[in-house]
Amino acid sequence: MRIGVDIGGVIMAADNDRLFFSDNFLMTKQEDYAFFSILLMRLAGHELFFISKAAPKNVERTRLWLDTHDFFDRTGTESDNLVFCKERSQKVQIASLLELDVMIDDRIDICLQMESAGIAPIQFNNWPETLDIIGDLDYALGLA
Repeated sequence: MRIGVDIGGVIMAADNDRLFFSDNFLMTKQEDYAFFSILLMRLAGHELFFISKAAPKNVERTRLWLDTHDFFDRTGTESDNLVFCKERSQKVQIASLLELDVMIDDRIDICLQMESAGIAPIQFNNWPETLDIIGDLDYALGLA
């Protein structure tokens, strides 16, 4: 499957938003099990893309955070699969262009837009639950 993953609130912990927008943004923590879960999805054969809404200043912060935490090396994913947009509404267009099957996002409005576009949404709550849903989709599609 081709899976899209949001960054803020899915990879970076949502309760760290204030920290991310401070001078200490590199201390922002990852969501519990985020890196490991992404590695597991990649090892299961899924192609992963990271789609994030960010202002120009936060694009650079996000890239630096990902690099500082060795995200791409630790998850075995490609930095070329990182896409930023200025408006949240652009996520569904990007997901459609990338021909995603699934999009993982913490925002219900994004999930509803994905569903309207024929992309299976997973509203993120935590990684163990998300991996269970991915496993169910794999089974339903005969991938597991």
